[in-house]
Amino acid sequence: MLIRERRELMREWVIPLHKAIARPLGRWLRQVVANGRNRADGSGLAPWPLPLSFDYDYDKTLKDFLIGQAKNPDSPFEIHDWSIKEASPDWKDKARAGIRTPHVVIVICGEHTDTAIGVGIELKIIQEEGVDHFLLNGYSGKNGRKPTTAKPADKIYKWTWENLKLLVGGAR
Repeated sequence: MLIRERRELMREWVIPLHKAIARPLGRWLRQVVANGRNRADGSGLAPWPLPLSFDYDYDKTLKDFLIGQAKNPDSPFEIHDWSIKEASPDWKDKARAGIRTPHVVIVICGEHTDTAIGVGIELKIIQEEGVDHFLLNGYSGKNGRKPTTAKPADKIYKWTWENLKLLVGGAR
């Protein structure tokens, strides 16, 4: 009887948890387990993997810029593009699985973010899952627009390299 209970526990909790963690984090998780978050070359801590929420129609270039910045040698993070490029019946479930795992999510706010339904839904999922996040103004000299599901207290932060490192580190 104990064996059956153990199998049920594995089926209900352990296996889904393993799948939820291992799939989105992949290489980074193996590196953390093997090296304790140390870089393979011994040069310090491995960067945190961060997902983005952005307007795929208008702000894809901003995502590319952020990925480029994350490659700086002093970057405390790396960008993981878990974007769901094709609509499917289970896209919200896939988004939720990717959102659950990081310690913070960056929401890029461009000129049309307030009309981007997908970004609004992703932010709602972020809020429901209790994942830390911040809104990042995509264009200097322009006002990025908050997603419709943003809370009044959600501030849009200026995008500079120093500011971005502080925000990822929790300075909000």
